[in-house]
Amino acid sequence: MHALLLCLAVAQTPAPATAGSFRFGLDSWLDGPDRHGFRCEVSGAGSRLVLAYQGEGPPGGAAPGSLAFGLSTPWISAGTLAPAGLIRETANPLGFGPESDVFRENTGFALDGSVASPQRTAVLLMPVPGRLGLFCREGSGGGRQMGCFARAGPANGFVLEGFAALASPAVDARQEQWYARLSPFPGALLAQSSARLLLDLPRTAASLTLGVSGGGRSPPGTFLHAWVRMGEDAATAAFFLGLVDGSYTTLSGDGSLELLKASGTFAVRRSFGAAELSCSVGVGQPPFAPGGAPTGAPTGAPGGYLATAGSAGASIERVYARGAAGSVRTRLEAQRSIRMEPDGSRSDSVDCTASLIARVRRLEVEAGASTDGAGARARASARWMPAGPVPLASLDVRFDCRDPAALLSAEARVRIERGGGTISLGAGIEELPLARAGRPVDDLVRALRFHVGWETLRAYRPPARAPPP
Repeated sequence: MHALLLCLAVAQTPAPATAGSFRFGLDSWLDGPDRHGFRCEVSGAGSRLVLAYQGEGPPGGAAPGSLAFGLSTPWISAGTLAPAGLIRETANPLGFGPESDVFRENTGFALDGSVASPQRTAVLLMPVPGRLGLFCREGSGGGRQMGCFARAGPANGFVLEGFAALASPAVDARQEQWYARLSPFPGALLAQSSARLLLDLPRTAASLTLGVSGGGRSPPGTFLHAWVRMGEDAATAAFFLGLVDGSYTTLSGDGSLELLKASGTFAVRRSFGAAELSCSVGVGQPPFAPGGAPTGAPTGAPGGYLATAGSAGASIERVYARGAAGSVRTRLEAQRSIRMEPDGSRSDSVDCTASLIARVRRLEVEAGASTDGAGARARASARWMPAGPVPLASLDVRFDCRDPAALLSAEARVRIERGGGTISLGAGIEELPLARAGRPVDDLVRALRFHVGWETLRAYRPPARAPPP
């Protein structure tokens, strides 16, 4: 309640003396009998203020909750911040595909402000907004990360970015996240730096990234990324190639499970449909075995292999127009993945998805099903989208048959838009077992979800100044 009063007080503070508008929003939710919370946000004139709370146990109970606070301005940001650009790229060097925006997004931090988010608390100073930044961030499992980044555009379409940071990850946290194919983090101070050259033109974008890591007890390691994207909306092609040295260590003390990754996509889009092809190949790091035997290899097995994974997929989309009344859109997707483990074992899987979207005037209905051989999932949703400022309603239903007892999820939302404001209401259930012996009433109570949101937009203008005498 004290946090909510603080948000309301902030919303009533005078706005800066520039013409524009400020937005105030409040969302609250209740997830079964154990979780509840709210999120309050005020934004305007390039700044945002976020306050979020999530509690455990019944509302009003004595169980402690989590509070997240965030402030973002062009010159300083503090709170729960999400990394972007080089900071996100160096933290997971081979974790992105060719269609990801991480290779061209600006390096820095964005205000997240969510208590349920994996992002961590950070403070960001921007002496030169958009060009130069200094940050201090809470590390994963303890410790601190401190660094800086810079961005320059020496020519039209060319961007040069640099990033450098120091960290002291906790040794215990790294031991809890042991990977069979990697050596554990030995501790001590870590240093990391990277640079990226980006060419960003209307029909062509390409980037080249080089990163280096090292530490008091960690040998130097490097990674290299090459990414290119060509074409426009009618036809696009994107390719990615990444190489990581076995000694490369992120600021969290983690190494990379992969040594090489290459992937590509090609898509063609027309008014009547689209087609897309994708492929990916990854090669894992050599097994880590202090005693000399390959990790995971059975007794008497021959020399270990490098873990290798490959996938190929295709999707086809077709649109059937029905004049001004509506349209029908169908989409089929299939992907085959093959993986070979260090001991020589092999696994093969095929994922298939089919979906249909039909729109008739203001009503849109979507249905889809997917399977990976081990189970199946089905989903159906409907949305009513009126033309005027009247309620917008939606209903979403999902079935997950992967579990021995099928799980049902359903959500209904109503959004009312009026001049200068919006009200949203929602209720539903999340992963309710349909057939299970025990306490079905208790299962239903724990699956219930409720949501209430309110948002207003107010205009402000600088106060009129009296003319000088």
